Amino acid sequence: MPYIPGVELWLIHHLLPLALAAAPVAIVATATIDFVKQWFQKRTALKGADRDRLAFSIKANLDAGNYAVQSGVFGAAGHRETIVQGFYDKKADRVVASRTICARKLAPELAELHQQPLAVWE
Repeated sequence: MPYIPGVELWLIHHLLPLALAAAPVAIVATATIDFVKQWFQKRTALKGADRDRLAFSIKANLDAGNYAVQSGVFGAAGHRETIVQGFYDKKADRVVASRTICARKLAPELAELHQQPLAVWE
């Protein structure tokens, strides 16, 4: 089950550009917590028992002007919500895998989880 630590802005600002740089994009009507969990579960080998690797998701506010908006992906066809998820290796200081989810809306459980932008998953 995920937990939300205190919002660490430096971590968000550090992870988001790294994760967005090469992230595949999944476009869905409604993003659910199960959709996010399944991606992590299929990649459990990336985390393993390594405590230096964090599984994370960030609700990105691309409208704030902090990141470039790619026409046809972000904001496309009514996609208003963006979640970036991935695995961050603290030792290597890099995102080892990530994807971006663009959705028209977030399911209530996922929206509640991302009341603060960053969620770290166990």
